[in-house]
Amino acid sequence: AATLEEVFENWEDLAEALQLKALERKRVEKDVACRSAGGSASSGLARKFSQELADWLVGLHLSQHLDPSLNWCAKNGASTMDEVWANWDDFATALDLRPLERNR
Repeated sequence: AATLEEVFENWEDLAEALQLKALERKRVEKDVACRSAGGSASSGLARKFSQELADWLVGLHLSQHLDPSLNWCAKNGASTMDEVWANWDDFATALDLRPLERNR
């Protein structure tokens, strides 16, 4: 058995053993880098952004879309609300928001 820390340290070996494609490897690499930042300032910023996003969605009565929203942000590299708003059409389309939800 391996610890999670050991997996993070040896993620490239795991990716090779699983025969991950380039895009999959890139996603794993990004996730490992984020998780390795653990107690760093960037981790605090990520938590702050997640809370801002959650608060915004609650205010719009769209809290049911929080998990897909966080996934979209991670996939598209959005780390501020300005980036979400600048990509509103893509964001709304990815979440499959109905017309009424888009107009809130």
